[in-house]
Amino acid sequence: MASRRILQRQFLGSLQHPNSHAVSVQRPRLAFNGISGPQVDALTNSTLRLHRYSSSTINMATEQPTLHLFVIWAPDYTDEDAINRRLAVRSEHLRVAKLNEEAGYVTAVNGPLLSPESIAAPDAPKKMVGSMLVVRAASIEEVRAKVESDVYWTGNVWDKEKLVIAPFITKAIL
Repeated sequence: MASRRILQRQFLGSLQHPNSHAVSVQRPRLAFNGISGPQVDALTNSTLRLHRYSSSTINMATEQPTLHLFVIWAPDYTDEDAINRRLAVRSEHLRVAKLNEEAGYVTAVNGPLLSPESIAAPDAPKKMVGSMLVVRAASIEEVRAKVESDVYWTGNVWDKEKLVIAPFITKAIL
């Protein structure tokens, strides 16, 4: 009888996260003090959900920190020479951005900010006035370090006083 009050385990099949590849994880079926079934399963499932989406989780399969989404809003300086500084380093910025995208840091949501006049007519000239991108990183400090190493930062294209980095969530899969 006492042994029934001790945690009993029966292993079930595999779990699969809807946004990932199939991962085989053994989930124990639990029984506490003779209580088993839906009550214990609900507790176990809630705990799994809570840990899976917690901001401080670690991917147990790879022991890597969870990556979060961040939005970077980076308006350019507004002086007359700002566009020339942007164009002078643009090819290097795009080269590094492509590498960061291939590495999974930069998502597909990225690009230049345009002035309102740029969309006033279909043939209106496009005037770049900044950048916006969504990135994946473990921390805001990691994002800040990458921003400060970008040639748009070091080349005085992005306005350092107005640039914003903020955690970001979305329902869309990026």
